[in-house]
Amino acid sequence: MLAQPEVAGLSEKIYKSACPYNCFDCCSFNVYVKNGKVVKITANPEADFTGGFICKKGQAHVTRMYSPKRLRYPLLKTARGWQRISWPAAYELIAEKINAAKKQYGPTALGVYIGDGGAGILKGVAKIFLAHLGGYTDFTGSICWGAGIEATKRDFGAALSHHPDDIANAKTIVLWGRNPLETNLHLVPYLKKAQQKGSKIYLVDPRVSASSKIADIHLKIKPGADWALAAACAHYCLRNHKVEHNFLHQHLADPSGILPYLESLSPTDYRHLLEAAGVSADMVAELAQDLYHGPSSCYLGYGPQQYKSGGLNIRAINLLWAITGNIGIKGGGVNYANHVNIGLFDFSFAQPKTAPQIREMQLGNFAAEIHSASPPLQLLFISGANPAVQLPDSANVKRALAEIPFKVCLEHFLTDTANLCELVLPVTYFTEEEDIIISNMWNSSLKYVNKCVKPLAECKAEFTIFQELAKLLGLSQYPTSSAREWLKKATTKLATYGLNFTTLLQQGYLDSPLQKQVPWNDRQFATPDGKFQAFDKEELRQKLTDYKANSANEQDKIKLLTVHWRDQINSQLPFPLPQLDRPLLYLHPAAAEKFGVTDGSRALATANGNSLEVIVVVTDKASPFAAHMRQGYCNNTGGPVNILTPAGITDIGNQAIFNETSIMLLPLTAADTPWP
Repeated sequence: MLAQPEVAGLSEKIYKSACPYNCFDCCSFNVYVKNGKVVKITANPEADFTGGFICKKGQAHVTRMYSPKRLRYPLLKTARGWQRISWPAAYELIAEKINAAKKQYGPTALGVYIGDGGAGILKGVAKIFLAHLGGYTDFTGSICWGAGIEATKRDFGAALSHHPDDIANAKTIVLWGRNPLETNLHLVPYLKKAQQKGSKIYLVDPRVSASSKIADIHLKIKPGADWALAAACAHYCLRNHKVEHNFLHQHLADPSGILPYLESLSPTDYRHLLEAAGVSADMVAELAQDLYHGPSSCYLGYGPQQYKSGGLNIRAINLLWAITGNIGIKGGGVNYANHVNIGLFDFSFAQPKTAPQIREMQLGNFAAEIHSASPPLQLLFISGANPAVQLPDSANVKRALAEIPFKVCLEHFLTDTANLCELVLPVTYFTEEEDIIISNMWNSSLKYVNKCVKPLAECKAEFTIFQELAKLLGLSQYPTSSAREWLKKATTKLATYGLNFTTLLQQGYLDSPLQKQVPWNDRQFATPDGKFQAFDKEELRQKLTDYKANSANEQDKIKLLTVHWRDQINSQLPFPLPQLDRPLLYLHPAAAEKFGVTDGSRALATANGNSLEVIVVVTDKASPFAAHMRQGYCNNTGGPVNILTPAGITDIGNQAIFNETSIMLLPLTAADTPWP
């Protein structure tokens, strides 16, 4: 669990831990502690997948943990502003609000919004607490990957990925909407090793991301046109007999006839697919043939599913891999998410004996759900999330939050959302609590998180907060055992695989016993009939019809993409933002000329009935068909970027939509707005 070597001449303890950020990599850490304080965080060199290095966001945890802006005491909003109160007073106030809401409206007047701002299997205890109160309102769905998860489940039956080592067997690797140099840094060494052995790497992305540096070919598709590129490649393969007939005949279910439909597309419709995707017939032919002559591996990012047709985008890519015989083979596979560890945890021991009453509301339609709720939501717990910035339709989200009489935010910092709440509770940093972290994205390892130091000031773990609230409210069935005991009970299934919690605790990490080198190698899928499921041809027919009808529309607008950045995780900013009073909007030179703006000038971006002042950056790295902005900007830069993003839900998966926004861009003169 820990050692006490001499490091740089100082007597320090080293604790095993892991990064809690919502990131593909889920790095294993060594946390150095001296005199009761964390002094350094490095990679755990013994751990799998981390590879002996961590990114600068991981290294910055120490600075962030001890930031003077970090919350240290419970804060209550009053007419005089934020006032410090004691924990007993905070608990009494919460209990009073809970009892009043339940008495007047029932348990579903209590709500919970848990995000992924800090990973850990104990982070969801708020739902268990509310279940013991008889029920609650839960905000369901996703703001980043739900459409892709549902698409993967519909096609394969489960969201599983190949072991990272298997990429060495791939002849062709396609980074489809994935930018590992900024969002999945530990995948990069695997890619470079494969490339050195002769693998060919494609990047499919509307813009020139950092990962274009490691790609042999960059297909700069139009935003949201992933369905069109995949369908065009599938048509080429079917017409030119570049298909794996054995897989299609024995292991693929196609009740709607999507394969014959794709094969029989007219030359005109094929041309429309190429136009929609923004690629040439030669590009499609090269990619399609490389996929067929694989093995070919696809690593999907979390951008293609953030369109209205996000589910179709992913299902079309999945079908292309099935057609070309790249499912269930070494060096193949579509790697979107890795839910291999979900079945290892069981919290049934902590649940109440009586099933709770649960009302569900959609994250992507947050404001509308709050406005129409009956009974109205009276109290909302918010943990690990910043919905005032992260959700689409930010202006209406802010108004909806104001309708909820009492909001409790469990946070490290006074975020945009925390500022809108009535009570803010300071929670522990990951180094100050005990937990287990898994990724569910890329690698499959389980990481144990040690309690390295005492909590700062009066900070408390979410686990402790809800346990103490349960005691105050007299919830006799709520488990009173320690966090360590909860973790032991939750991981009893490890014994089935010859592992146990003690091994995880001592080593700091375990590779999942459920991880396969090659998922689906037996061609037995987790679908009802055991076959890979092709999507309905009517979805593609309708999408193609819509494209032909609308391709000439919105010539006075441009798509807006909000993209992930290397040095931040959503709205969590380990480093200060650039010293600008307005966010940067990146435009291709052709788009800048169209809107009459220049590099460094100011402009007004308008959409969704709102406007956001931006500073224009003209660069040929932007897509000619889309502007892009750094996601996660907050109010101190003129307002959340998502005030421009309307509410909405994807075709499947109950996911919020972010990349369908089309903006108008109006130049501003010096007389319109002063420079800082």
